[in-house]
Amino acid sequence: MSASEKIWRDNDGVCHVEGKDKTAVFGLMGYAHGKDRGMQILLMRILGQGRASEILDSSGSLDYGKI
Repeated sequence: MSASEKIWRDNDGVCHVEGKDKTAVFGLMGYAHGKDRGMQILLMRILGQGRASEILDSSGSLDYGKI
């Protein structure tokens, strides 16, 4: 990633990408999508194994319907 290419997220978590051309922008979007998807896969695996309290709130107030 060069100085003219940026990835950032706003307060709502929406990904924004700036690049010097379409190829750079598409590559950066793929990178951002991969990071998001990796976290989703990890979370779903942990929820499926019943280990959610390891990384989430263990107070019992987790609403699985929102995930």
